[in-house]
Amino acid sequence: MDPFIPFAGMATGVIFVVTVARLIRHWVDRHYGRVSSAGPSVEPTVARLEERVAMLEELAGRMQDLEERVDFTERVLTRERDPGRLPPSD
Repeated sequence: MDPFIPFAGMATGVIFVVTVARLIRHWVDRHYGRVSSAGPSVEPTVARLEERVAMLEELAGRMQDLEERVDFTERVLTRERDPGRLPPSD
């Protein structure tokens, strides 16, 4: 009898058992709502993105306030410069 045949049979059996164990673990993880070890949880990522969106919305409001202040300052400076101009020479 060839000694390769029993080893091939054992290797096939091990591969089959490992595959079935992985399938069972995957099914249990999905069935009971646990996160699979194959992929990271998305909840922390979503929380970080929501924080960044809130921060960017706050910064957008602050930027709008600053733009209004700059516009006001430009109008005030323009009004102050106009009366002080010399009349054009004839």
